[in-house]
Amino acid sequence: MIRRLFWMCVGAGFAVFVMRRMQELRDKLRPENVAGQVGDSLSGLGQGLRDAFQEGREAMRESEDATWSEIRHTDPHSGTARFN
Repeated sequence: MIRRLFWMCVGAGFAVFVMRRMQELRDKLRPENVAGQVGDSLSGLGQGLRDAFQEGREAMRESEDATWSEIRHTDPHSGTARFN
């Protein structure tokens, strides 16, 4: 008898847990919430792309500056670099 009561309480607790999770999921998947989540995701993606392009441009500038610096210090007649 005690075992049946125990398992009945376990089943009832599990049912309450599942019902609450399903209600949270239902609320999360409402059209207005989904649209907001998609908008936030796209906004974050756009910001990430802007940051990546900015970082790429900075690295490209640094590389170009280093290349031009090396070209300026190269002796055109011998093909070797001069270091001042």
